Amino acid sequence: MKVFHILEEFSEKNNSIVTVTKILSNYKETKNSKIVFPEDKKKIINNEKTYKTVSIYKNIFKLKSEIYFFLTKEKPDIIHIHGLWRPIHLIFVTYAKLLNIQLIIQPHGMLLDEAIKAKSIFSYYSKLLVLFIYQILLKNSHFVAVTEDEKKSIFKYFKSKKIIVIQNPFISSFTVQKKIKKQIAYFGRFNSHKNIDLIINSFVKANLKDNWKLIIYGIDDDINYKKKILNIISQQNVRKKILIRKPIFGIKRKFKKMSENFLNILMSKSEILSLSVLESLSVGTKSLVNINIKYPKKISKLIFFSKPEENIIAKNLNYLTKNYNQSYEIRKNVKNQFKQIYNTEASKKKYVSFLKKVANYKNKINPINIFNITIANALNSFVVPFLVVFYSLLNPKVSAEIGIVEGTIIFILQIFSSNSRAILLNETEEKNFENFIFFRVFVSIIIFVLFYFLFSNINFIEETFHLNLIVLILILWINEITLVYLEKRKFKLLLKAYIFLLIVFYFIHIYLMFFDKTSLINLYLIFSIIGILPLFYLFHFTSIIKTKYKTSFLYNNIFSFLSTLTNSISVVFWRYSILFFTNKDLAGIIFAIFSVASFPATFFNNILGQSILRQKRLEEVFKKYENFFYIISFTFLSLIFVILKFFENKLVSDFVLNTFYFSFLGTLVMLASLRKRHRDIFKFFNSKDMVFKRDILYSFSIFPLIVILNHINGINAISFAYLISAFLSFILYSLRYDKNY
Repeated sequence: MKVFHILEEFSEKNNSIVTVTKILSNYKETKNSKIVFPEDKKKIINNEKTYKTVSIYKNIFKLKSEIYFFLTKEKPDIIHIHGLWRPIHLIFVTYAKLLNIQLIIQPHGMLLDEAIKAKSIFSYYSKLLVLFIYQILLKNSHFVAVTEDEKKSIFKYFKSKKIIVIQNPFISSFTVQKKIKKQIAYFGRFNSHKNIDLIINSFVKANLKDNWKLIIYGIDDDINYKKKILNIISQQNVRKKILIRKPIFGIKRKFKKMSENFLNILMSKSEILSLSVLESLSVGTKSLVNINIKYPKKISKLIFFSKPEENIIAKNLNYLTKNYNQSYEIRKNVKNQFKQIYNTEASKKKYVSFLKKVANYKNKINPINIFNITIANALNSFVVPFLVVFYSLLNPKVSAEIGIVEGTIIFILQIFSSNSRAILLNETEEKNFENFIFFRVFVSIIIFVLFYFLFSNINFIEETFHLNLIVLILILWINEITLVYLEKRKFKLLLKAYIFLLIVFYFIHIYLMFFDKTSLINLYLIFSIIGILPLFYLFHFTSIIKTKYKTSFLYNNIFSFLSTLTNSISVVFWRYSILFFTNKDLAGIIFAIFSVASFPATFFNNILGQSILRQKRLEEVFKKYENFFYIISFTFLSLIFVILKFFENKLVSDFVLNTFYFSFLGTLVMLASLRKRHRDIFKFFNSKDMVFKRDILYSFSIFPLIVILNHINGINAISFAYLISAFLSFILYSLRYDKNY
């Protein structure tokens, strides 16, 4: 099992967490694990198999940063985050969510109230903001607490059922020294959080006799605080009694010194099972600790507690040095009791079992929800219909302008869509995403330039916003490829973020339409810039603009392009034919019915078809209930038709009712037909052109349909147009392919 332990730094001041990660990564069950921390040019790490430095800021504004390549290359089963507040923690959490790698979060006491509120108010609210982001990112993640109290502190911010209590492992000599010295020792960092100044002042106030000494084995962390400590010692004139020593990292020497001490002392403002306290107990030395620090009951019996006040600490020091028996046998008994209580082997078994559970949970991760796919694509492509509908109520003339200008652009973009979604969801080569983006960027530039010169001399009612709106629509069209990429790579988080931004856009737009129309131009400009950001983040534009592969790409996808082109030509010819054989009022009604009837099939074909097939569970549900859906829908439509017929045309005319009924029957047939089409693309993707050729054949077969039906029985026969086109589609896509395929 490969576990990556993420540290904020690999240093002396972070020694406690570093020690824990070293032990965890050395378990034989996790022999492929690595300890990962930010790159530091000053330090050289020799053991590349165990340690890995990463440049966390390199290409941080692109998906494919150094961390992305590192994770996709190494493929860890689990990422174990040690800490919360540093950039490396947040960055690795984000990439783990993007790449669907299982996460374990171990705060190491950082969520305790005292720890969160330890610094300034600004720091406190900054942490709350970061926690808000984490609450979004860590919904399905697992947490490790060291004690039950820490578990409560985690649950306060993350209402998760996946919090497990596992004691931190540590390696000790478990050897008790026969001789002890009149020494009280502090092992830890020079940091105001550790209350070393309080310890010193209390020791001085205790005024212990018989040459008692306070020895501080301090790790340099806060240099200014260390200077403060040195000044206190100098001012109190106790240099002979209070000694500053370098920290000890060698195991034998460290535990020898710990066992020689009469007492270990720790007055931190907050702490979770301090390593120095545990290590001291493992060699028979008890500790005097802050009463606000919580320990398990059995360990608490081996520790002395004190309120963090000078007088009380001084009083306790006097009492303990005079009354506490530190004989070799008593200290040996303390060591043995602790060894039974703090079973590192049991802790190891619990951790390994937990890792297996977390790794197995990975199999339960589902693809991106079909609902999110639908919402994202709908919001991305419905800007023009949204504006046409809203402006038809507020200012019909502007609605007409948008229908003509932006509506024409949408029609052209549909021609150049070239079945890109169906192709990319099944394509294995990532360069095709870049090819499609290049193609769409190229087409978008041409369209923008043409429309700029074509409409530059036309006086529009709202002429100032059309160009900005066109740019936004073109960017959203390019981003259709981005949405496919997010769906295929299962980047759920980014997809939800994109949906959120689009929802914000629509809400702001509605507000501005009513209260500040002049700001709409700025809105389009801002969201055009925002719309470009996903492209820069997900893809490298240097590779997109390279012309290599682009010519062959266009040639290889010529039939997919002709498929959408011929379909669009047929639709246009239908509209002009209907307008030619009827009047404007009746043509408008027919257009509306055909548009509404074709919408479900169009949306299924452009958005849902391949997505459903790629999600096996969803596909099984569709297979199981597909025929039932058709029967129920047919029955419902027929019932409505009979009821409306019963009212003897008082509500609608016979022609409108027949067109409505037969067109919606055509919707059911068309959906069944398109299901077959998408199955063929999915099944025969390497020979996908055969499906696109059939699309072209279908478009040509329905091209003269309106003319033929009008010739047979005038406009009454046009009522059957969409239903007949649906049956032609069903027949064509039901035919088997030849032997070559």
